[in-house]
Amino acid sequence: MEKFKIKTILLVITYTVVLFMALNHYSAVLGALGYLFGIILPFIYGIAIAFVLNIPYQFYREKVFGRLAKKGGKLRRWTDALALLSTYVSVFIGIFLIVWFMIPQLGSSVNQFVQKIPAYLVSVQNIFNDIIARYNLGSLLGTQVGSTWTNIMQQAATTLSNMLQGVLGYIIGVTSSIFSILIGFIVSIYMLSSKDSLISQTKEALRAFLPDRCMAVTMKVASRTNHTFGRFIKGTLIDSTVMGVLCFIGLTVLGIPYALLVSVIQGTMNIIPAFGPVIGACLSAFIIFMDTPVKALVFLVFILVLQQIDGNFIQPRIVGSAIGLPGIWVIFAVVVGSALFGVVGLVIGVPTAAVCYSLMKDLINRRLEEKESSSGESE
Repeated sequence: MEKFKIKTILLVITYTVVLFMALNHYSAVLGALGYLFGIILPFIYGIAIAFVLNIPYQFYREKVFGRLAKKGGKLRRWTDALALLSTYVSVFIGIFLIVWFMIPQLGSSVNQFVQKIPAYLVSVQNIFNDIIARYNLGSLLGTQVGSTWTNIMQQAATTLSNMLQGVLGYIIGVTSSIFSILIGFIVSIYMLSSKDSLISQTKEALRAFLPDRCMAVTMKVASRTNHTFGRFIKGTLIDSTVMGVLCFIGLTVLGIPYALLVSVIQGTMNIIPAFGPVIGACLSAFIIFMDTPVKALVFLVFILVLQQIDGNFIQPRIVGSAIGLPGIWVIFAVVVGSALFGVVGLVIGVPTAAVCYSLMKDLINRRLEEKESSSGESE
């Protein structure tokens, strides 16, 4: 007993000293943590890429080459190899098509929009002056009109400059991360090729160091997380792709300018739950409004109808009940996730909250059942 007390006291003292030193030199600690994070970042990319690519890998493995696996023997190894090869060939073909076809058209649309910005500002100024002249606001506002418009123009120019600088900085950041992403792709290949053995080794390690009850809880949480995230990512990507294609077809038929650019914006923002479609619609409407105000109104009506179709018919059939999260918690997850982890938090916040919500729901139901059973026995 005395040895246990001494050991506990020594652990508390050691923890206190380490915590004091860490708080006293927090900048050095943060620098060291940042350095370590930079080292393991390619492996984090690899885990994320492997998790996403596991969806097409499982499709090829079970649906396409499943007949080879049923025959057993060496054909089983060929199944895994062919599934892995097909997965990465499909990914690289998709990247090639995007780079070859979509990026030049997107660049052309963005270039046209940027070149027309001065003309757009002049048009807005003419509309502003016409309203002042039509309703005789010049005599009421006096000299404040010119200064107000000058401030508006300066603010617009500053905002556009900041946006361009932000986009440039983002592009530079992505470019500097290409090496880590390439390493991540290599890591993902090894992880997918040895997925079964890695899972088996992880289970054995957990079984060796964790109690049976803790092991069961850990496996339950891991299984629930894998299922929820897998269904969410798969459904969201398919739904966003379908929305982008339908948006492009509709905008092309309606003759809306910047159809491809707007469709990419809508499809990309549709990945973000709750707020994404609204933000994408506002940004796209502004871009279209700068070119043709009437077409912006047509676009808003079209996107409203398309979102209703997606919410009531497309999304329930693709995503299904994979989330099972009430609307208020979806908004909460998006807000908190974006505040803590930025863009990544916008995407993973909802499935993370869904896992926590389902686990808490199971815990509450179990506690209620135990309470009811105990009250029944006392009676």
